[in-house]
Amino acid sequence: MTTAITFINQAQYEFVTEFLRQLKASGFLITTKPKQLTVQTNNRVINRLLERLAVTNSTVLPYFDKQQDQWFLVGQDRRILDQTLSRIAPFIIPSYAEFSGNGGLAQLVPFIPHKDKLNQLGQQLYTLGYYSWLSPATYRSTILDRLNIWLELEAKQPAIPLPEKHNYHDLYQIFEQALAASNWSKANKVLHEMQRLNLITAENLQFLRIQWLAQQQKWQEIWEHPDFATLAKLRMPRDVRAAMLTAFHHTMLLPLERTEEWETAFTVFQEARVHLGTLLVGRFGLAQAPVLRVFGYQALFDGDHTTISQLQADAPDAETRRCLNALEKLLPPIADDKPLVTDPLRQVLLELRAGNYDQAIALIKSIEDIVERVLLAIEVAYHSNDDDLAQEAWAIYQRLSPEQKDALTKDHRYVSLYLDFLRERNVAQPNAIWSSEEAKARETALNGVFTVEYRLRRLIETRYAEKFGDDWELHIKPELREKWEVAKNKDEKTFAQYGMSQSSLLDYTYLGDLVGLINTQWSLFQDIFGAGKAAKREFTRKTEAIIRVRNPLAHNRTVPINELKRADVYCTDLLIELEVARE
Repeated sequence: MTTAITFINQAQYEFVTEFLRQLKASGFLITTKPKQLTVQTNNRVINRLLERLAVTNSTVLPYFDKQQDQWFLVGQDRRILDQTLSRIAPFIIPSYAEFSGNGGLAQLVPFIPHKDKLNQLGQQLYTLGYYSWLSPATYRSTILDRLNIWLELEAKQPAIPLPEKHNYHDLYQIFEQALAASNWSKANKVLHEMQRLNLITAENLQFLRIQWLAQQQKWQEIWEHPDFATLAKLRMPRDVRAAMLTAFHHTMLLPLERTEEWETAFTVFQEARVHLGTLLVGRFGLAQAPVLRVFGYQALFDGDHTTISQLQADAPDAETRRCLNALEKLLPPIADDKPLVTDPLRQVLLELRAGNYDQAIALIKSIEDIVERVLLAIEVAYHSNDDDLAQEAWAIYQRLSPEQKDALTKDHRYVSLYLDFLRERNVAQPNAIWSSEEAKARETALNGVFTVEYRLRRLIETRYAEKFGDDWELHIKPELREKWEVAKNKDEKTFAQYGMSQSSLLDYTYLGDLVGLINTQWSLFQDIFGAGKAAKREFTRKTEAIIRVRNPLAHNRTVPINELKRADVYCTDLLIELEVARE
């Protein structure tokens, strides 16, 4: 005796009835009640599959025909969908069915909305697409029995809470929320999680840690950071620039300002200029009082009356104005014989040559020729080490017509260097350039690549250790080990103060390295990827397709969407093989 299943919405109900229509034609008894959104069949297993869909929104749906049946595996969560496939496949594949298309390999296929109603509803409900396999109609009862065994095991299996899976965007939002709530411990844990999951580069992790310290007003700790001088030479967010300048001011200048030792403070500033690196190349709109005061000392160093007047106008409080007024009194008199530059383009070039990026930025808007204006904006972004300017310059460049872009690169050969920099460094590029479909495909592919890399590293460690023992690393080519050890030692030195656990040597490998380690000892892995030369070639073919997109994705370059989807399919194939082997 079967029971009726009620679905939560009209779209899900209609999606199911498209399958039931075909089942009814194959002789099954079907009862539907459109007003109540309920369905019922006379087959207990099919009813259980439909019930699973109503409860979890993930199941197998049969589409029966006279000679051949097709089975659709659908779900809304990629991880659960792949996990379900890995659990079902051993019951059915390859004894009674085979995956449709792609050489008999599992492939996530998108629903095609314009094809028919089933595809239209499927695309609406399951944007990930579906896995499917084909089987002779003669195996229909056998496969249903096998699916029933799977359903029984799923029902008996205790629920295992899966760890929450975050990407960089999720963790960064949690980090910002923790800072806003002054939850320093939570923010620090997020930073450790970002590093553990390899979601962030070493310098960006340091920048976030500086923001963490700045929110706690630990200025001396920032100023005495062992890598301060190194970080000060890098391109950085403006919040970090402000924090580092504030740390210098509070630690070194403020005590002297309080006792009005202006000349001594100026001497301290001069001695610290090398340590401050590129933090002094421009203020870039920063208006915090400590930042204005530091640039007051820079204006004194340059003998720049104009800049110090502008700083006085921007000063947010009386103490800052008092400081700037005192520094102005130390300036030498204005020279009467200073040449007057009237040509805006020449004036901008002079400011750029002198490293006065703030003045150059203000003057660029007066340049009439748009190609020259864009060229100067790109130059300022390149030389100023400022991420926001890089975003602005890239956005301006994108608004040029094809003819203007050609003129820019034709007349100025070195522009290609600047443009490469903007493409790789522009943090806002995905939002500005990629369509929603491309952005989603890029994120899915990159997550798949990183997961494959992680799983292969752990697999190689296990298999090599089983064969060679504790000194298994010595069975890797010395030149490879040395390269990885250099990178590993650099990270350990950078993060030594945080007392983090030691990473594995293989965490510093690239995917191509991992493929080489597996191919060199293929017999250790053939139980997973197959025996013989054909299996080895197939493994290499898949990984080469993944490697093709890995570096362009990591460096934020354009990748054809078909290549992204192909890499995603191959990543899924490998992860399924690895999951089945682990079970």
